[in-house]
Amino acid sequence: MRKLLSVMTVLIVALGSVLVGLGLAQSELTCEELEPSTDDLAYYVGLGNGYYAQGDFNTAVIVYSCALATDATYAPALVARGFSYTALGNLTAALDDYNTAIELDDSNLAAYMNRGILYTQQGRFGLALTDFDFVIALEP
Repeated sequence: MRKLLSVMTVLIVALGSVLVGLGLAQSELTCEELEPSTDDLAYYVGLGNGYYAQGDFNTAVIVYSCALATDATYAPALVARGFSYTALGNLTAALDDYNTAIELDDSNLAAYMNRGILYTQQGRFGLALTDFDFVIALEP
């Protein structure tokens, strides 16, 4: 799992650098301005991750929301948007996204892990421990 997270981090930073180089790291973006070269919703998550890596959390939220406008049940976009909401300090929206992702996929490790971290930040240690225990049970 650590190896996967390391690879994902490298890809996020690389994509963010490409966005800046192309001049796409703008503050206001609409879904209509995004023209994915594929119908794969992972495109939006990758693009949002690039904005996130550059510290443009608001634009990342917009991009993840574009994926969810296409398919409201796409859990990876919910988890990623929740992470961006956390970076923005909007913990209520982040928790809503994590909860929805878990409702859609009750084995979504990233949603449980991020929700556990959020609970820890809120001082809700019992709930955090429950989520972390579940992650360990799914991925010993």
